[in-house]
Amino acid sequence: MEDLRAEEMRQQLRLMSQSVQGDCFVCCVLSHGNQEGVFGVDGEIITVKDINSLFSPQKCPALANKPKVFFFQACRGKKRDHVLPVPAEQEVQVDDGEEDVPERVIISTPAHSDILNCLSTVEDYVSYRCRENGSWFIQSVCRQLKDGCSRNEDILTILTRVNAEVSELEANKGRNPVKQTPEERHTMRKKLYFRVNPWSV
Repeated sequence: MEDLRAEEMRQQLRLMSQSVQGDCFVCCVLSHGNQEGVFGVDGEIITVKDINSLFSPQKCPALANKPKVFFFQACRGKKRDHVLPVPAEQEVQVDDGEEDVPERVIISTPAHSDILNCLSTVEDYVSYRCRENGSWFIQSVCRQLKDGCSRNEDILTILTRVNAEVSELEANKGRNPVKQTPEERHTMRKKLYFRVNPWSV
């Protein structure tokens, strides 16, 4: 669907959440955006949280306990990620302290589980697009999905390669070279694989 106002986006997603069937749901949102969310063509915002909430178990019981994957190609601010020198590797210590909690038997589904948000850039930063070839992020996602799914890799492994590929890209904005780093946020409880028909690859 192209060129929807923010409220039209909500309506379409709401309709989808009420009719969707299957083992997994994938939604791609390509738009402009800022720290709050993505823009409709009317300049109004729809937040990632709003979109995710439409597919909660309460509003979309058909997808309870099933993965819901969202790809967002949009800026998340106005900062530009520049090229920075990297110091030599240093040893890092991790505090492994744990807190004891009572063991419980799970008999229900958490409202925010099994969601994977794939964002083209980190918070506060812009996202880049080439006029001829499209956005760095979406082009990498398409390449890595095609390659990784044919090798039976899980989605987080594939997206880690997307992060690596996009972060290696560099462009000039004025006099300064600029970079971009995608980000994934998820509450997935199982590995997710997209099975590919070998005859379709």
